Amino acid sequence: MKRNAFFSFLGTPMLIVFLGAGCATPSAQTTRTDEELITVKEEPFLEEEPDTSNEGSRMAAPEACEEGYNRYTNDELGFTFCYSPIMFTNGGYTSEILLEEKEETLILYPKDLPDFQHTITRLRFDETLNPKEAIETLYMKDADKSVCTVMEINKTDEYTEYLVAGGDLENQEKCGTYKIGSFRAYENTPGSLFYITIGQDTFMADDVWLKTLEPRAQDPNS
Repeated sequence: MKRNAFFSFLGTPMLIVFLGAGCATPSAQTTRTDEELITVKEEPFLEEEPDTSNEGSRMAAPEACEEGYNRYTNDELGFTFCYSPIMFTNGGYTSEILLEEKEETLILYPKDLPDFQHTITRLRFDETLNPKEAIETLYMKDADKSVCTVMEINKTDEYTEYLVAGGDLENQEKCGTYKIGSFRAYENTPGSLFYITIGQDTFMADDVWLKTLEPRAQDPNS
């Protein structure tokens, strides 16, 4: 099957399974102590928002999350989003969702299932490269470029999403470290990518965490 044909029928649910099949997140670790776990607190919101331009040291305060959702914000990692703090299953089982910071990566996982993880990583690069060039030159170093290429899979007014794709499940295994997730390049943060992994399936109640993910602070490249 040709690469374009393979992805033409690959809807969002199937894409999640495709990306995570049989793979583990490279930056995630399962051994944790109480000191490593963070407590997520609701941040106060400013009545008058600061300058929204990318020339300052901080972007505008994000809007409040909907009722029942928490906001995670980290200026050092450089992003913010809203999320449901509880995992639900069809059988009525629930578990608290914990967040752990590990270097440039945020790991999300259910308290009762620590190996079931999603991650968000902030990747920074020289602004002389565009996002596609950065992925090809920096994040495909261990990929088999004879079968793996960078594909644009989604584009909005705020960001463009890319995938290192092999065209089928067998070739996908040859696509290196970043074969199991997708990259987001936001228009207002040049020189920066957000690498997101979901794994075999999602434990989040909905996709609000992905819809509300946005850069939080100026990218400190210089």
